[in-house]
Amino acid sequence: MSVDRQMLTGSFRLMKKLNKTVILNIIRNQGPISRADIAKITGLTPPTVTNIVGELLDTGIVEEGELGKSSGGRKPILLQINARASFVIGAAALTDRTVLALCDLDANIVEQRELPPLPSTNEAFVSTLSDSVKQLMQEAHVDEDKVLYLALGIHGRMDIRRGVLESVPAFQLENLEIRDLLQDRLRIPMVLDELVRAETLGEAWYGAGRNLTHFLYFSLEEEPGMGMVVEGQVQAGAADAAGELAHARVASAEERCPEGHDHCLSGLLSADGLRAALGLDGKATLDEVATRLESSEADDLRGRAALLLGQVIGMFVNALNPERVIIGGALARSHFVRQVAEQANALFNEANAGRCEVVAAELGENIAPIGAATLALRQLFGAPRLV
Repeated sequence: MSVDRQMLTGSFRLMKKLNKTVILNIIRNQGPISRADIAKITGLTPPTVTNIVGELLDTGIVEEGELGKSSGGRKPILLQINARASFVIGAAALTDRTVLALCDLDANIVEQRELPPLPSTNEAFVSTLSDSVKQLMQEAHVDEDKVLYLALGIHGRMDIRRGVLESVPAFQLENLEIRDLLQDRLRIPMVLDELVRAETLGEAWYGAGRNLTHFLYFSLEEEPGMGMVVEGQVQAGAADAAGELAHARVASAEERCPEGHDHCLSGLLSADGLRAALGLDGKATLDEVATRLESSEADDLRGRAALLLGQVIGMFVNALNPERVIIGGALARSHFVRQVAEQANALFNEANAGRCEVVAAELGENIAPIGAATLALRQLFGAPRLV
């Protein structure tokens, strides 16, 4: 039987690429680390590790640092990520603001800009976002060739693989081929995803979800949303629509949402629902809504909202058995999160009581831009499971 040389060559290249990604992730997660320890963890031969590390050193993304402890011979040179070798940009398009963050390879924010919401219509949206990214790089004195990826997090229906925003009602966007348009204008590779999933990924890599393989993330912004991590992977669903909670119907939800739906989560857990319940103007910012919700005069309302969200969390926890539930977003302040945790804990079944905890997101007010930046970093580091 003859061997297809082209297929064999392709298999070797794929294996080498996977091994390189695995080694890069080990250095990112466990560095500073020696070549010998990488070989032990991966099961790869020392010469293979040495060759791949050499290629990574040539890119500048990995660098040699201090000497490690000797186990009898020469002290090993430890490897680490050179975080300032390159950068990524995370863009979070929210209905009340736009946040752009230039981050290093450890997701540390180097330069950040908070701008008004992006304009509606396809052309104005792309043009304004492109100009804002250019201005961010200029202010940070970073050339485009030092930016590896741009990532956009936004709420709406999209085709992630084609880089198309199919429908984003908040910005009146329809069938916008945003990835190709921005790549042509900026000459920077671009990716996009639903913002709640981006925030979930950010918490998984750099926040309260680190080292967890199963957790749920609940986002409280203009509309409620949920992200799921199963076996260490953020779930997108069959149509890239997993975790959509806006206007979900729940029998215990007493309020009618601003769009007129009865028993709707958005009646109390959306920003508009809370604005109405708190007697605030429709233009009140999320910060103003969150501040009023935390006040003593809103004790009753906060308790009802915490009970409703706690019931939703309890249902999902009992069905999915996660290790942790993380609550984030502009409306997730400390008093509210604690009350939600109390309500949810009371509803956990035997399998989850005392095992699953409900906590606040660690990334805090930067969860949206860092989440988007993590989408970009995932393109570099990947998340392979096999060596």
